[in-house]
Amino acid sequence: MCIRDRPLEELNVKNVRLLSGAGEAVDYRINPLPKQLGQKYKHLFPQIREAILELPVQESAQKLLDGINLVVQVGGKYYEIQPDEVEVHTSAREGLEVASDGPYLAALDIHLTQELIYEGLAREFIRRVQTLRKDSGLDIADRIRVHYSATPLLTEAVQASADIIKAETLAVELENLDEDGPWMTASDSFDSEQLTLRIQKAR
Repeated sequence: MCIRDRPLEELNVKNVRLLSGAGEAVDYRINPLPKQLGQKYKHLFPQIREAILELPVQESAQKLLDGINLVVQVGGKYYEIQPDEVEVHTSAREGLEVASDGPYLAALDIHLTQELIYEGLAREFIRRVQTLRKDSGLDIADRIRVHYSATPLLTEAVQASADIIKAETLAVELENLDEDGPWMTASDSFDSEQLTLRIQKAR
């Protein structure tokens, strides 16, 4: 199955698109190898090396990775440079994590917007509500009341995602407050946030 055909929820990403080229995700650096080229070209090596380094880096690196020879001109003559005579170094562009397998390359944008931070915290909140529901012996179809106390960022995330949290947990009430009664309680910490949950079956 092509990665574009897999559900985004399964990949835990917002969207998937094709790169216009590998250079969109990585920077290349090429390094002519002194041992191989020096033995082959002797006193011409410095000029050969300079000619290689003057080639367009991205295009040359891609050719080498594809097993295609480079051609350079020195002193009016043309020389073919083989892929095993030049090292290709790649580094991910800032804000990206990159993995490659042969001709395939995938890049993950790891920039975290405020919206993504809220969504991630809200998912963790939902998971802990559902765990407490299960541990308390409540049925998955039971409607519940949810009270909580949390650190400021987590509180903001819960408030921003309140409708989603209530829909996924079947909560008829989601409040940042406390009251007496037969509550099931749990406390936890994650992602530098603190959370105390209290739930009960809604009447």
